[in-house]
Amino acid sequence: MKNISALFVVVLFALASCGRGRTDALLDKAETLLIYNPDSALVLLSQSDARHGNAEQRASWCLLNVWAGYNAYRNDLSLAQLDTASEYFLGRHNHLRKAQTYYVRAVVREELQDGDNLEWVDDLMRGCAEVDKTDSYFLAAQLWQRYGVEMSNRRWHESAAEAFSKSYEAAEKAGLLTQKVVALINLSHAQLLLGDIDTSYTLAIETSVKACRLSSEGDSPDLYSRSLNSLSSCYSRAGMLKEALETAQQSTAIQEELYASGRRRDRVRYVALADAWRKFGDADSALFYAFKDYDNPNPIARKAALQMIYSTYRDILGDEANALKYLTEYQSLFSEYDKQQSASKVIGQQIAFEQELAEKSESNLVLTGLLALLLVLVLAALLVLFFKRQASLRNAVLEQRNNDLELKAEQADREAREAEEETGRVTAVLIDNDPFVESLRKESRYLSDDDWKHMEELIDKVYDGWCSSLHEQGLSAGGIRTACLMKLRFTNQQCSVMLGISPASVTKAKQRLKGRLSM
Repeated sequence: MKNISALFVVVLFALASCGRGRTDALLDKAETLLIYNPDSALVLLSQSDARHGNAEQRASWCLLNVWAGYNAYRNDLSLAQLDTASEYFLGRHNHLRKAQTYYVRAVVREELQDGDNLEWVDDLMRGCAEVDKTDSYFLAAQLWQRYGVEMSNRRWHESAAEAFSKSYEAAEKAGLLTQKVVALINLSHAQLLLGDIDTSYTLAIETSVKACRLSSEGDSPDLYSRSLNSLSSCYSRAGMLKEALETAQQSTAIQEELYASGRRRDRVRYVALADAWRKFGDADSALFYAFKDYDNPNPIARKAALQMIYSTYRDILGDEANALKYLTEYQSLFSEYDKQQSASKVIGQQIAFEQELAEKSESNLVLTGLLALLLVLVLAALLVLFFKRQASLRNAVLEQRNNDLELKAEQADREAREAEEETGRVTAVLIDNDPFVESLRKESRYLSDDDWKHMEELIDKVYDGWCSSLHEQGLSAGGIRTACLMKLRFTNQQCSVMLGISPASVTKAKQRLKGRLSM
């Protein structure tokens, strides 16, 4: 009887072991498929008993199921399953699973608009820190790519370029053509904006050309169209208008074909083509393509379309009313989008994350000391003293790093103010170089109505509708003329000649205006 009971226990154990082996095998197979064949991964996961297994199996099943569903564009993604995976893996030391969990939680919560932008960025930042401790180059390429996009959205172009470079390096190690091209496209965009500093766009063009060459070797026409779109923006910024138009037309044609056949998920982007036509002076074509992106649900695409629309109305058509209308809409959208990025709060998140890493490191040191105390009582006192000293040094280093981050934040604010001042100086130079203004500075004369109209149009163009705003405030024609002369920094003597009044009257007019205007 005892032999039969023992045999029965052995059989049960063997069956349980077989079940666990099959469960783990299905999970492993599903994990290999979830990137390039997520639908097949979902089928395997539906057949797996892991959801009813131990805590680790359940957490793994939940993580892979949500990840595969996201990659398959499913609409029934489960936040509850995501929470199950997060609660289990984020409290353990499996760096790969932690990096995967942070990545999936960031992209899925953003997809479902659960939480806010700061939380998603925090997950990406933590995921990048974890994935660098692994050899999962595919995941590293994805994480650094998404993090770079977040930095780019906040106009931290140097940080964005660094992240995209890391994404490209990881993709190259993993042999991932698509990820390499995407990283190059985004890196080119960051280099393009950094090139505005010294109007040098050679590096951005070279990166985009490399992206076009690599994408043409693959089997993704959508990726090739994105590379062409990036190259068109580089050509346009560099003044190579013919090349910009040709590449934009080629990119748009590919996008339209893919979108019409259902092989492209995102809407066609027309802003590069609109920009090319605008720089050729074809207002009708520029507005036609810009308005195609006007109702794009992507805020970046819509912001670019609005910028193109008001620039076309202002610079080519001279339609100040429509230019002001779409400029106001652009500024409203830009302000709301900029507010959502919460750039200053992300700096605080980075500092807090550094502190958290230091606290975890200190906690690990203390735990090591306690274990050593249990094993070797004689050396316990020496170990505790050593670890406390290390913790003190680490806190000192952390404090210095915090000070450095604060200094960087202050430097960023200072550079922003300097950029604004430089913009003012450049604007003043543009005004002073105008032949009309230059002639008045050399020899003042009484101005006709046509002269005043020309001056208002010039100021509106350079200062984004400044005179138009004075008209809306109800200022008289004389007040607006005096304000224009003050804006252009003419002396009282020059103003009196151009206005046909005495210098004393000019002084009184200026005093009245200063109460209403911030000059």
